[in-house]
Amino acid sequence: MYIDDCIEALLLMEKHASYPPLVLNIGNPRTATIRKLAEVVVRTSGKQIRPRYDPSKPMGPISRIPAIGEARRKIGWTPATSLEAGVEKTYRWMERLLAQSEMRNGA
Repeated sequence: MYIDDCIEALLLMEKHASYPPLVLNIGNPRTATIRKLAEVVVRTSGKQIRPRYDPSKPMGPISRIPAIGEARRKIGWTPATSLEAGVEKTYRWMERLLAQSEMRNGA
């Protein structure tokens, strides 16, 4: 889930504050594998990166899908940012940070 979607959900929860407090799941019900995430990062970067997988590492759950129906009904929230858009925004943000750091350090 992209940070802008998380912040929007938290602000809506505050706006709809009640007693007892709202307890809602927030998250993105659109699942993505690590492989899919890696493919999106590689495509976004425009670099020729070949992911390596370590099959000796333990596997976690195949998918985790948050039940956001209550958030949708009670505060009118659903995540708006796709995986691709979130990776693109994050990648460009990191590029800017690295460029600023290089300028400060004279690189």
